[in-house]
Amino acid sequence: MIQEELNFSKAGRFIPFIILLGMGIGVAAYFMGTERSLLQQIVLHVVTSLVIGYSLLVVIFNKTYLFRSLPYEWQRMACLLFLFFIVGLVASEIEQVFTGEILSSDGYKSFTGGNLYLINGILSTVIGFGNYLTIHLIENNRSDPDSSSAEVNDGEPIFQIPVKQGESIVLIPVEDVHYFEAYDNYSFVVDQDGEKRLCDFSLIFLESRLGKDFIRVHRKYIVNRSRIATIKPHLNRRYMIEMKNGSSVTSSKSYAHVIKELIKLQ
Repeated sequence: MIQEELNFSKAGRFIPFIILLGMGIGVAAYFMGTERSLLQQIVLHVVTSLVIGYSLLVVIFNKTYLFRSLPYEWQRMACLLFLFFIVGLVASEIEQVFTGEILSSDGYKSFTGGNLYLINGILSTVIGFGNYLTIHLIENNRSDPDSSSAEVNDGEPIFQIPVKQGESIVLIPVEDVHYFEAYDNYSFVVDQDGEKRLCDFSLIFLESRLGKDFIRVHRKYIVNRSRIATIKPHLNRRYMIEMKNGSSVTSSKSYAHVIKELIKLQ
């Protein structure tokens, strides 16, 4: 099942590149003019790069674990950006410790970085968001049905969806599922009680293994047609699909033909 512990190994693979980046920044800072020696600048920026770069990658690669309890995408994105900014603040204070205790005779004084906190916070957020988009795009391309049709081959149909509940694995009958919502390479299962639970299966896998009762209505949603209560026209060739458990999803205009076929519109 989905990892229940933080995974540091993926981020660890990038440590050599982060060190090289820090060395390059240190050399550039030295030639731009500074009272510190070349070695001091390199060491200082390698430390800062490691704190920011490694921490950002740990957050990105563990976003499924960190935000597993948040049901909405905007909540997960807000928390992700907040953590990126906090990483910059922590890196600023560590830089102050390093500078005060090792590169200066004045000693470390807490929270004296001034604008450094804001600069590193913004820089960390921008770098983190850029890395997140890049990694997210790569992961989506790997699971995009248009990029690799071999991954969507029909297989044995599935009749139960395994989800983790505490220390146990619960098997949810597919007929009790109202819809699936994409979440990275996994998906949320929304049952008849409206509860969202994370499962290992991607929408691409589910689309190839579920029966005809399940239809794709959006890049992010597969719905159980037998659990649809009402369908209402929405903006720009989209439809609001209300489920029998009281939840609702909105189809995308690229799937308008699916909805029209479902409700027999021409």
